[in-house]
Amino acid sequence: MKLFGGVNMKISLAKFYKTRSGRAARIYCVNSGGKFSVHGSVYSARRSEWDIMRWDAFGKCEDNRYDLIEAKKFIKRTYWVNVYKECDDEALSNISYGYATKEAANAAHYIQLGHIKDDDRIACVQVTLSCIEGDGLEEQK
Repeated sequence: MKLFGGVNMKISLAKFYKTRSGRAARIYCVNSGGKFSVHGSVYSARRSEWDIMRWDAFGKCEDNRYDLIEAKKFIKRTYWVNVYKECDDEALSNISYGYATKEAANAAHYIQLGHIKDDDRIACVQVTLSCIEGDGLEEQK
């Protein structure tokens, strides 16, 4: 596996991988010894089964279609958000934070009433966010 200017990166149990051909991969062991010290499996969608595989410490397989490449973690979360009337003050937001439950969003709204009039809330909606780990953070590095 290549990382940062061609430096070889060893396979880690703490990361997610897929094969060069795009198949999902699971890693079970990274230190079994010998030339192919990484053991795991790759998913066959055609047969709906996991095939046992082995790789060297850097994710190379005897068949390069099964070489491992790092796969970023997919994140999907659902929140409840209070929506407020538009306001002219740019310092104030038209939506609130995300809450795990509708009850928590409602409770937060009533706690905030010292700053917001009760009739300024126009909705409490469920929002689902889907992204890949690290999305939008590239410019921060």
